[in-house]
Amino acid sequence: MHATEALPRPSSSRRRNRAGTIAVAALAAAALAAGGVALTNAYFTSQATVTGESVSAGTVVLSAGTASTSAPIDVDGLLPGDTASTVITVSNTGTEDLYFSAGDFALTGDTTLQDALQITVGDTTTSYTASLTEWSTGSLDGFALAAGDSTDITVTLELPATAGDELQGLDAGFSITFDATQQRNVPSPAPTFS
Repeated sequence: MHATEALPRPSSSRRRNRAGTIAVAALAAAALAAGGVALTNAYFTSQATVTGESVSAGTVVLSAGTASTSAPIDVDGLLPGDTASTVITVSNTGTEDLYFSAGDFALTGDTTLQDALQITVGDTTTSYTASLTEWSTGSLDGFALAAGDSTDITVTLELPATAGDELQGLDAGFSITFDATQQRNVPSPAPTFS
C-alpha cells in the first residue's frame, strides 16, 4: 500500500486572500451582468410635435345707459298717485352670451321717502316691484343677453296714492347696478328677486 502523504494546509492568510479574490470576482461578475442588462434594455424612441395650438379667453362685458328715446327720472313736485319712468338700454359688448341682474340700488336722500316709493324694474317678460329701500339690498335675476345684443329695461317709480303727509318736501335719489356673468357652464338663473 502506498502511503499517502498529506498535503500541507494553506495558511490562514492564504485562505483570506483566496476568499477576497473570489469575492472580488463575484462582484465583478455582478457588475458586468448589471451593465450587460442595462445595455440590453436600450429602446428606440421617437417624438413628434404638433404646433399651432392657441387659446384666447372670451369676454363678458355689459354696458348700460339711458335709452336714446328716454331720459333719467327727474321729478319735482311728486304727489301721491304719481309715476315716472325711464328706459335703460343694456348691451352685451363682449364676445360671449351672458346673464344679468338689475338691482343693488345706491340710495341718497330721506329714508322715509325711500321706504314709501315703489319701484318696478323689468322688461317685457320679467319684472318685479319693491320699495326703493328693498332694491338697495336686492336684485332681480333672470335676464339673458346674447353677445352683441341689447335689451331695454324699464324702471318705473310710483308714490302710492296712500302716501301720508309726512313725505311732503322729502327727496330721494338712486342709481341702479347691472351685474353680468357668463352663460356657458353656468345654470340658467330663474327670474327671482333676492
